[in-house]
Amino acid sequence: MPDSIENLSQEEIEKNKTDIHQAQKFYEETKVDLLAVAIGSMRGMEERVIDLDIELLEKINKTLSIPLVLHGASGVKWESIQEAIQHGICKVNIASTFDESFVQAIRNDLSQNPDEINFRKIFKLAKDAVKNTACDVFNKLGSSNRH
Repeated sequence: MPDSIENLSQEEIEKNKTDIHQAQKFYEETKVDLLAVAIGSMRGMEERVIDLDIELLEKINKTLSIPLVLHGASGVKWESIQEAIQHGICKVNIASTFDESFVQAIRNDLSQNPDEINFRKIFKLAKDAVKNTACDVFNKLGSSNRH
């Protein structure tokens, strides 16, 4: 596997997708509570351009019957994530989406207030931006008001 997962080619992504038999063996040996699966996502992306391999996800879900995790979802189309949730994904990791929101808020504030030195004020704006992004994500993924 390459040193930097962010620079994988489509061929490498395909080659590194979850093997159902290996996943089943891993589960049987470890009895993990959740399993992160490789179904086409890639971490660190700035654009939502990826469609997940839902067919593979369905097979994994039927074989293992445990909650599944999607890493690197910041580059995945919202519709594809929503479909993946319908087929066993119970946890979606999208750190880059929140990173971008946080950093962009800081950039915007400093461009408008270049002399600002109070990091608490700047960070509050950035934290509020992440909170707003999280609320937007929860709505898109159907997680609002669910316990």
